Amino acid sequence: MEFRNGTDVIWQIPDSPKAVLLLAHGCNGRAVNFWDRSPRCLNCVGLPEERLIVLHALARNFAVLTISSAGRCWSFREERLIVKGIINWWLEKYKLEKLPLVALGASSADRIPGLDQTISVKLFALFRDNGFVDKNGYMRNDGRSLRWKAALKERKLLLPDEYLVHHIQEELNLAFAYHEMTSLQSEHIFNWFESHMS
Repeated sequence: MEFRNGTDVIWQIPDSPKAVLLLAHGCNGRAVNFWDRSPRCLNCVGLPEERLIVLHALARNFAVLTISSAGRCWSFREERLIVKGIINWWLEKYKLEKLPLVALGASSADRIPGLDQTISVKLFALFRDNGFVDKNGYMRNDGRSLRWKAALKERKLLLPDEYLVHHIQEELNLAFAYHEMTSLQSEHIFNWFESHMS
């Protein structure tokens, strides 16, 4: 992880990369959302869908680069030039300029690491009891508008770690089919990238 031109830049390069993937987060996102917390990235949160995209990319020998926007959402003026400069600097630094560069972004489910089945069952019961899901287990409303965090406190249901709130929120957004980053079509996405690289 590096802080460059006023923003976070995080990457991982596999042995013998065949291409570079730039991942651009959606509004309210950050580069740290794509990476698991580690000694090298203490601020990383590794949101479920974002981290799966990174893992799929690395498994297919894509070098992965993530950059945080300067504000809440990406801007198309000066920030575009800053990001372009960061990409060029990074490609040169790691001698990857000759590789194809592809990008994937979200508009301006996997299991959640750290959330065991017992807590998951209790969360589902909380959602059912509060009417957040219907009788078939489908979300009734956008996960961002639900009072699920307040209901969690009222029921005194403790999560093993506070950071799980963000993971759960992202999965709720995905479950409601909100405009979110998803790893569900990763294989198709990477097949498409690869079909256009040769």
